[in-house]
Amino acid sequence: MSLFVELKRRNVFRVGIAYVLASWLVMQVGEVMAPALRLPDWALSTLAFFLILGFPLVLIFAWAFEMTPEGLKRERDVDRSQSITGETGRRLDRAIIVVLVLAVGFLLAERWLHVPGELPAPTPSGAPGSEAIADARKAIAVLPFENLSASEENAFFAAGVHEDILTHLSRVAGLRVNSRTSVQQYAGSQLNMRDIAAGLGVRFIVEGSVRRAGNQVRVTAQLIDANTDEHLWAENFDRELTDIFAIQTAIAGEIVSALEAELSPQEAALLAQRPTDSVAAYDLFLKARLALQDTTNPSIIIDTAVGLLEEAVSLDPAYAQAWALLAVAHGDFYWFRADPSPTRLDRMKAALDRAIALQPDLPEARLALASYYYRGFYDYPRALEQLELARSVLPNDPMVHFQLGLTLRRLGQFDRSIQSFLDATEIDPWHEGAWAEAIETAHSSGRAREAERLAAELSQRFPDHPRMVAERATMRLKLHGDVDGARVILARLPDADHYYFWMARHLLELWSRDFAAAAQVLQEENYFETIVPGGGRLEAARALRLGGLEAEAAPLLREAGPVLARVVSEPNAENFAWPHAVYAMYLIMDGQQDAAIERCQRVQAILPMDRDAVHGPTLAAFCAWVAGMAGDTDRALDMLDRMLEVGWDMNYWFLALSPEWDFLRGQERFEQLLARAKARLAAEAGP
Repeated sequence: MSLFVELKRRNVFRVGIAYVLASWLVMQVGEVMAPALRLPDWALSTLAFFLILGFPLVLIFAWAFEMTPEGLKRERDVDRSQSITGETGRRLDRAIIVVLVLAVGFLLAERWLHVPGELPAPTPSGAPGSEAIADARKAIAVLPFENLSASEENAFFAAGVHEDILTHLSRVAGLRVNSRTSVQQYAGSQLNMRDIAAGLGVRFIVEGSVRRAGNQVRVTAQLIDANTDEHLWAENFDRELTDIFAIQTAIAGEIVSALEAELSPQEAALLAQRPTDSVAAYDLFLKARLALQDTTNPSIIIDTAVGLLEEAVSLDPAYAQAWALLAVAHGDFYWFRADPSPTRLDRMKAALDRAIALQPDLPEARLALASYYYRGFYDYPRALEQLELARSVLPNDPMVHFQLGLTLRRLGQFDRSIQSFLDATEIDPWHEGAWAEAIETAHSSGRAREAERLAAELSQRFPDHPRMVAERATMRLKLHGDVDGARVILARLPDADHYYFWMARHLLELWSRDFAAAAQVLQEENYFETIVPGGGRLEAARALRLGGLEAEAAPLLREAGPVLARVVSEPNAENFAWPHAVYAMYLIMDGQQDAAIERCQRVQAILPMDRDAVHGPTLAAFCAWVAGMAGDTDRALDMLDRMLEVGWDMNYWFLALSPEWDFLRGQERFEQLLARAKARLAAEAGP
């Protein structure tokens, strides 16, 4: 009892109570303020650790010391008759009351006012660590189905069943369904359902397995409420293989019913569709779809997929989904220049026509038709029409939102483009491409604050992804002119092999005026040659010439010329503006001024700035340089002025640091342009 009395006399209990209440209040305020202050995820846990660590230290301090009129003294040095621990206790009582009042006030404010911190807008609700979405009751993730077949060769079948069930559910507007790539990371995971749900930002989880043996198939599926670990629905389906589509429809229907989601008549009809009566054709379709998801060797993979799909539609000519996927494969062949011929484009359109004739409301066909207009004809308004149709049926497909973002960007609708990319990341939080395109669109269109915010948010989630690192380095260059800072960022991944990373390295060396290094980057990375054969060598020669290294540039220029001449004379040459722009630069460097100007006129006819707000200005920059090299500086300045007006990838640092504009420096009109660009950049960056 004497120890208890002494603890009470020395106010140890009061100090402990006051410390616990104050720590609780600090943590509550911290949780609210962390998003607004953009604190990293570990900040609050670190704060909690130190608050817990401080508790015993505070108690020891209260036991050993006493506050006197002369200041802080060790308790044993204070005369008991002069001790003021009683007065200190009364002060602590008042402090405890104040903290309690503040705590109650905070709870009431949070409950009734609910004023959130400044969160990134829009918050990727499926992203790890994000706030739960308002209708989390209907947020669902379908985990990869386990392959229980005796033969590993049937793994493609289990993957296909999983993806088809996921596709069925993604067509229901009343559900928010995480994409395949988001859930794929949890295949075979030993994490519990609560942790998986938290990582995906959902409440409900579907898991299952597939066993295929001969003509029989067993599919097991269950729906789990991850918050309570309650199994809301579970069932085994033992059927003949020909009933696989009925199983998929039944599983999707049961899940929709269990979640009390409403189905529109169109959604119900799509859910009940049977895509083919041929199991063999379905197998080929699944193998082709799985192959197209592999990006390791595009040309070989796409060729394999085309062969599989052509066999599938020969087995079932009425298989609309297979026709649509065949069109996608042909489009990939064309776009990635494995076969950029009119014949390949015609084959894409023929497959599309068959798919739409068989099933006019097939959303995958609409998505492929949008790609046809986008890739084949730069017809972005018609592509947008098809994408809007596809989105109405596939509200949960991240690819639809991603393609919308790309298309809106080409139309100069940059704000809507960024939002569409972020919509894709809400469904697929790990869609690096959508995140990267959102950042690139923001910084290239002058939305500096938005770009900085997104980059800061993603620096921890994707710390070593080459595209993300490249975007951060490019931002340092284009928004701040910070060459040294960009170099530090790129040094994080010295051995990265990625197209955008190489582009960032080239830009860094060029703006650093290390012309030999800039040329070396272009010669090391073959992708530049893949886009436009001869283009990598031509750009390397131009970098060397900008640095006055004529002897080093000459052999590269000689090599590039014949290759580029052949490319622009191919039958499909008028469908692609880029080869003509690169060839125009070759011609001006070769002294053929009239031919270079004529070639640039062709570029402007194929893809002017008012037709394409992304590639149009970039191509115009090439032709502005060509005009300047031909002595027409007024024409060059007119084009740069127009580029600044369009607002894509044209700002102060682009003009101030790039050596390609050295021939304009000192001219009054160029300096005025530079001043306007600087003022605009400052306004965009904000205070």
